[in-house]
Amino acid sequence: MKYTVTNISKRWKISKTKLQVLLDDNNVAPVEEKPVEINSMVYLQRFTVTAKYYESAVVEDLMKVFPKRT
Repeated sequence: MKYTVTNISKRWKISKTKLQVLLDDNNVAPVEEKPVEINSMVYLQRFTVTAKYYESAVVEDLMKVFPKRT
């Protein structure tokens, strides 16, 4: 299983900014990057972004000290 930054911040109580700093400080690199299409209801446009996927075992080991969201 792989996690994105959005999935991690939804599962554990940590902001995306703090999560990105934590991943960078621990030299955690994404194992996969894929383009993902996002539909914007506000601008009525489609955007393509690159989703970065991180290995679940590494992420779960880093997140042991953070509480899970309920």
